[in-house]
Amino acid sequence: HPQHIRSTTASVRRALTAAADVVARDWWVPASYEGLSALVRQLDLQKRSARELPIFSLDDLRAELPGAGLHRMHDCPLQLRRGVEYLEAVGDVMADDRLGCLLLDPIGWFAGFLAHFIRDDDVVTSVQLGRESVNRGVVGIDDVVTALSRDYSRPREQVPAVMSLVCRLELCVPCPELHADAADGTYLFPCLLPPAPPGDVARHWPPPHSTAFRGHRFRATRGFVPPGLFPGLLARCRHLRVGTVAPPRTWRDAAVLSFGAAAVLLRTDADDAALDVVACAPSAEALFVGGAKGQASVVTWVAHVVRRYLRAGYPLLEFDEAFLCPTAGCHVDDGGGAGARGCRSYRGDDFPLVRPVVDRRGHCCVADGCWAQVGLGHRMDPAVLADGSRRQCSNCQRDAQFVLRPPV
Repeated sequence: HPQHIRSTTASVRRALTAAADVVARDWWVPASYEGLSALVRQLDLQKRSARELPIFSLDDLRAELPGAGLHRMHDCPLQLRRGVEYLEAVGDVMADDRLGCLLLDPIGWFAGFLAHFIRDDDVVTSVQLGRESVNRGVVGIDDVVTALSRDYSRPREQVPAVMSLVCRLELCVPCPELHADAADGTYLFPCLLPPAPPGDVARHWPPPHSTAFRGHRFRATRGFVPPGLFPGLLARCRHLRVGTVAPPRTWRDAAVLSFGAAAVLLRTDADDAALDVVACAPSAEALFVGGAKGQASVVTWVAHVVRRYLRAGYPLLEFDEAFLCPTAGCHVDDGGGAGARGCRSYRGDDFPLVRPVVDRRGHCCVADGCWAQVGLGHRMDPAVLADGSRRQCSNCQRDAQFVLRPPV
């Protein structure tokens, strides 16, 4: 609810202010940085009074510096850049170097921006978009302008900069980055997607004639998965090849990714604190993807990028990992569908893995090609069964064979 968002934002800002005061007691801050912070707050108030979006170009900010007595910062681009970095660190601004602009008071502004799109069950307030404006999480640029017009006088001029900042935070994804047939000016907001209704996933997964199944499970050790974890992962999937993700195959708690003949089901269950990666294909050979040396199964690739996403975005949470039984009957119901109970639709055993201990902090899945299934990302965290002797699944009574290519 918008009121809950506003109260939460106020609590966060009070906590950040208290933390900054504690740090400031033992941290010397140049007076020019404090002067720049005061100038930014003043500019924010002016923007609010004029009902303008709180976006300021770096050139306009530099032009305001002499009037605030910051002549040296005006003449030294390096000092200005460090001043902006200080403002970002304390939460006063958010910078977009590509567009050369600053968003003032980003925490408070983003909370108000998202309030236009997030509904409280079936209650739609006057400041929120109606159901006709949101189609399975997809929102058009004109609807964004309409939403912002209620608070700002000329939003259309700065909407491109606004959406660039929103996409940078992975709150939404331009639809053309996901699917070639998507219309320009449309954005997918994963947080606005509906939960997967019963039987909906089964229309897309598993594909017909699928006989080869492989699965990987991540389970939070503390029994809690943040509600924003899965929508953030869906936004991160924009790095996959165009067409791998499509809005009709995405939900708030599940997604079906297409890799040629192979299909990967991502699903999460808050009650089980689990996130599953399950792939299927007509043959084991069809589960091999990518141009990496030696290749690897699509499950190995997707599990790798999910693991790196969890480590980078949620470093305080620990996840146990396990293989899932490769027998088809443990994954699909009697009608051949994926079931309608999230991670609980899987009926087989978990085969725990040894938790990787090496964390390669210099590795970047985007830069190193892991999202495109190239490079050596699939070799960084080799999966080792915690109990190598236990291979029989109690559900299907079969010995689980996890390798796709039998040893010669």
